[in-house]
Amino acid sequence: MAYENIEKLSSIASDKETAALKEAIAVHEKSLAELLRRIGEHEAAIARRRAEEEAQRERELAEERAKEAEAARLAEEARAKEEAEKAAAVSAPAPAPAPA
Repeated sequence: MAYENIEKLSSIASDKETAALKEAIAVHEKSLAELLRRIGEHEAAIARRRAEEEAQRERELAEERAKEAEAARLAEEARAKEEAEKAAAVSAPAPAPAPA
């Protein structure tokens, strides 16, 4: 569209003015392309950082779950040991009375 407008202007303006307009558009196109490239780089960096943060959260959550599972396993072992000791105490024969 810009080029169509320049061509329309070229019929009105001189060759120098038209050339200057074309050059200005080319310079601004390069600037715009550079800005878009930088925006793309920043967006990619942000996406990488978000992915790294999410991976870190997942690792921390997995570690927390592993610790909770280990604590539950140890608590279950302690409970089972306590029950076994109680059962052994109940089923053990009473000591015989000492002869008098």
